[in-house]
Amino acid sequence: MSRTRLFALSTAASVVALGLSLDPAVAQQPSQPQQRPAAERNTAAKMDSTKFVKEAAVTDAFEIEAAKIALEKSRNDGVRRFAQHMIDEHTKMSTQLKSAAVNQRSATGEPAAEIDRAHRAKLDDLRKESGANFDRKYMEMQVQGHQQAAKLFENYSKNGDDAGLKKVAADALPHVKQHLQQAQTLQRQTAAAPAGSRPADSRPAEPRR
Repeated sequence: MSRTRLFALSTAASVVALGLSLDPAVAQQPSQPQQRPAAERNTAAKMDSTKFVKEAAVTDAFEIEAAKIALEKSRNDGVRRFAQHMIDEHTKMSTQLKSAAVNQRSATGEPAAEIDRAHRAKLDDLRKESGANFDRKYMEMQVQGHQQAAKLFENYSKNGDDAGLKKVAADALPHVKQHLQQAQTLQRQTAAAPAGSRPADSRPAEPRR
């Protein structure tokens, strides 16, 4: 046998022996713990009750105030019925939120009753509209507002840091989703009405005194 072939066989045998000797050591190495995705870690993070109470209170106050404007300016019976429903529902939700915030132990304080600057600007824009344009603007705001509210209540019902407020959020969530569906239906109806038109189910505006 040639010297070159002997060297090759010797090298191969050494490699095999080295591999066999390393296998047990490799098998005994502790496995590294897998890190959860960042999105999953963020979802599991607790949501602060103070922030939730503030945002939910502003949402209720905004919905009530916008509905009052709708009752004053809209002549669409469907929009008016929806607006009155929003006053009734969000007044009830605001009372429940206030009660839970007072009783819970995380010291969130009294829910803010004042509407923030961003929502106040939306109300000012809404007051500038009239007729079918008002109905479209109001229902557009309602869809957007209830989409945001549904996310807020759903997030806190799952990740909130206070049991009492989590129950308030969970109980309110089905109502908020129902409001959203109603708003989307009315948005489609009002979007189809020509600008300046009066819907068939409307009644003449009462003269101002």
